[in-house]
Amino acid sequence: MTACLKTIENLCLKLLNLKLIFYFLVKRKNNHIFSRDKKFS
Repeated sequence: MTACLKTIENLCLKLLNLKLIFYFLVKRKNNHIFSRDKKFS
């Protein structure tokens, strides 16, 4: 039982990390696009 909970916990942590990484990548991409737009305007 405890081993099962441990694996679920690990999976949740991994998912959270992936979400954070994805969020930062998207944010960085958006910032890049915004700065590019400023150059053109």
